[in-house]
Amino acid sequence: MALVWDLPLSLHTPKPAAAMNRLRLALVLLTPLAATANDGVSAALRAASAVWPAATIRALTPEAPCPVDAKADTPTEARNGLVQVRVRCEGNPGWTRYIALRIEQSVTVAVLRAPLAAGQPLTADSIDWQFRDALKLPADALLQAAELSALTARRALPAGSVLAQSQFTAPKAIQRGQSVMLVSRAAGMEVRAPGEALADAALGSRVQVRNKASRRIVEGIATADSTVEVAL
Repeated sequence: MALVWDLPLSLHTPKPAAAMNRLRLALVLLTPLAATANDGVSAALRAASAVWPAATIRALTPEAPCPVDAKADTPTEARNGLVQVRVRCEGNPGWTRYIALRIEQSVTVAVLRAPLAAGQPLTADSIDWQFRDALKLPADALLQAAELSALTARRALPAGSVLAQSQFTAPKAIQRGQSVMLVSRAAGMEVRAPGEALADAALGSRVQVRNKASRRIVEGIATADSTVEVAL
């Protein structure tokens, strides 16, 4: 908000130097006041922006003036879009307080268009892609169309559900007793050996396999084409 002061007008033409000084004073008084740079809320906002650079961040706490630059710690973990930042003012008088912030960061997420029964497969036609606040979503929310392939609902889901990986079972890549190929890669070298799966495994999950040649039991990652990748 600009501060406007009434300046007395002279009945005589002022001297050039006096007129210039009066003009400078008027410009200063008519310039809007900037928010204090040494403010605890500003420090908290800067700290949060470093963690969530793409988010919209709003302060829920009034200004916290400090005679020197306030220092802010790393924000707490976001819960339902809310975080707290501990800010310290080392001036005189000094203070320490927590600044509350609201974080909003939109992402596109899969939302169920119609109810889905337990055991029913998920298809691209049964979902809508909608913008939601990323900080209020489950960690395993389905954010990409590639994640939807061949998923089957573990339980009945109502329309409007935000979809997460934990609500579905992935297709089995390997079944117990199945013959698989053990593959190990390192430094441009690949080693293959036949094996037998000791359990069912979804694509990308870990599974134990018995090496048919050495009879040793190893653990690896189930991949496509009945292959289990094992670290050397």
